[in-house]
Amino acid sequence: MGLKALPNIADLQFIKVEPSGAIRVGNSRLLLELVINSFLDGASPETIVQRYDTLSLSDVYLTIGYYLKHKQEIDFFALLFLKKYFGLVHNLIPPLY
Repeated sequence: MGLKALPNIADLQFIKVEPSGAIRVGNSRLLLELVINSFLDGASPETIVQRYDTLSLSDVYLTIGYYLKHKQEIDFFALLFLKKYFGLVHNLIPPLY
């Protein structure tokens, strides 16, 4: 499923999708998940921009709006991303026995 599950993600001007599948916000290197998690932890868009000064306020508002409109799809994508990431990390760590 992956990125195809996210409606119109490739057409959004405030989002960059990398060949690896990483989704970046605006002209920054910050991952979509980082912005969304900050918002879910209670940070306002203004606070997020203060924390990560490579983001623009408008990109943060657009990202949060996209998330709120497509919450189920983004949450599912985030789970797939974490599963892939932790699978890669797990494979890099040798067994302790």
